[in-house]
Amino acid sequence: NGYEAEMVKHTRALRRKKKPSYVLFLNRPTVRSSQLAQELAKELSKRTGAPTLRIRHHPAEKTKTSAVDIAQDLAGARAVVGQESAAMAIAVAVGIPTISIVERGVSKLLPHKSIVQVRSAKAAARLI
Repeated sequence: NGYEAEMVKHTRALRRKKKPSYVLFLNRPTVRSSQLAQELAKELSKRTGAPTLRIRHHPAEKTKTSAVDIAQDLAGARAVVGQESAAMAIAVAVGIPTISIVERGVSKLLPHKSIVQVRSAKAAARLI
């Protein structure tokens, strides 16, 4: 689609200027998604030299982070984690390691083979 292609192009341009440094969590407007972000932060904090976790809120949440251009957030990400999100398709196209937390009983929606599927935030943390 045109929007996705433009975002990929924009993100690539920004990544040339930024050094990827944080893990970007793509939060959905659900309580469970926020819980997964907290679980991931807890797992990452157990490690020495753990990367910073940046949480990007869904545009429907109307927060400061949801107002930032998605390409800006993706440009600085060394990995992207979350439940399925259209932004994951952009991350994969740009070459950012992308992990989708698909819990038991939830159907996988994104058809991208490059998106790694895990069942928990703990499993996602092990891959980062």
